[in-house]
Amino acid sequence: MNIRLNHSMKDLLYTTDAISQIAMNNGFPNTKSFSTFFKEVYGMTPNVYREKHYVQKEDSVQSYSKEDVLHLIQSPEIVAKLSSMILDDQKSYSHIETRYEKLPLTLSKPVTMKLTCPDHILEIGEIIELLKEDVRSQVLDVKKDLQLRYIGVRHLFSSTAIPPEVETDEEIPTTSPYFTIDSALEFMKSHDLSLFVRSDYMDISRNEEPYFTKLTQFIKHCLQLYGESFVKQWHVMFYEPYYTGVEAKELQRVYLKLHKVWKTMIPSIQVGVYMPFSFRKEKTSDHHEWQLEYGTSIDFIGYNANQNEVIDFKEIADAKFDFARDYIKEKTDKLKQYLKSNHLEKPLHLVSWNTLSGNTRYTNGTFFRGALVLKNVLDIANDVKTVALWINTIVHEEVGKDKRYRMDGVELFHYLNGKRPAFLR
Repeated sequence: MNIRLNHSMKDLLYTTDAISQIAMNNGFPNTKSFSTFFKEVYGMTPNVYREKHYVQKEDSVQSYSKEDVLHLIQSPEIVAKLSSMILDDQKSYSHIETRYEKLPLTLSKPVTMKLTCPDHILEIGEIIELLKEDVRSQVLDVKKDLQLRYIGVRHLFSSTAIPPEVETDEEIPTTSPYFTIDSALEFMKSHDLSLFVRSDYMDISRNEEPYFTKLTQFIKHCLQLYGESFVKQWHVMFYEPYYTGVEAKELQRVYLKLHKVWKTMIPSIQVGVYMPFSFRKEKTSDHHEWQLEYGTSIDFIGYNANQNEVIDFKEIADAKFDFARDYIKEKTDKLKQYLKSNHLEKPLHLVSWNTLSGNTRYTNGTFFRGALVLKNVLDIANDVKTVALWINTIVHEEVGKDKRYRMDGVELFHYLNGKRPAFLR
């Protein structure tokens, strides 16, 4: 950060660039973060600092007229003097044949490997985010530039997405509780996008019977309005984190009930689970081991890969960071081996992950984070079906506002329309 500030100070003193431009040129996400950090270090805002210390540019080129020169030396005289100086110190040179060595080359057929490009899940939080024009424009940009297949959503049956039914004396209601969510689904269908729904255990268990009643009604509505060909492409992932107090039997019961509701009405839809997997222990948690016994009822497995699991940031040693350099690939390999040993080989979806570049608000360079993102995706390209990314910081923060915020995802956009380094073209 000191390096960034030093460079930004030079721009403040020696250029007339706007403060916002200087902030972006030196790796700050926006003017506010630049000004805040600058003031913490130097006790004043960048604008005040520039006014007090601005260095006026002066023309350092001076011109002289011929009249100021007492004696003009002709170029032939200069060349003669220089050549005499060189010849005095020059050694004799005898031309010999250039030395060379033979370098044997063994040509063999190159090893070719087909690289499968995984689909992408664009996480937007709640589905109603798709009603915003700026979000839609970002989605279409990603759709154009990346292999975008799914829109990742949470809390599908929130009161904002599907409001409670209102009692009315009308024989045929003129309003539909699905009016809001239908607008988002129509946008998705028109652009050939599918849903990747995260169904949290807490959302279901909070009011279980009404939840499944609402789910059944919603599925019927979607089948009637959009047809099975659209809905069957969706993915539904049952989610409960690693650290949970819920007993394994209870998680198993709720998942099987969720699985049955979806599969009964849409047999070909994909219903899977989120499997918390410990990199160090090389196993899932005791509360999630039931998943290993229900392979016939699990279509896919979602997992996360966050280097913070293995890095102690109090020990800033190169060896520690080298250990995490290939973490995502190594965790994916360990998970695949674990599933294979337990006869549960299912398609994998990387639903949450991170790149190790420090605090993403301040320390990302223009290309540095993008290079890390690209490397990690290429490392696991042949191992996973999809890779998820958040659409932007604001939406990510809004989703986590009711709990301790964790920056454990890679985002495509930063602060609305500004493309951040993670955006791959």
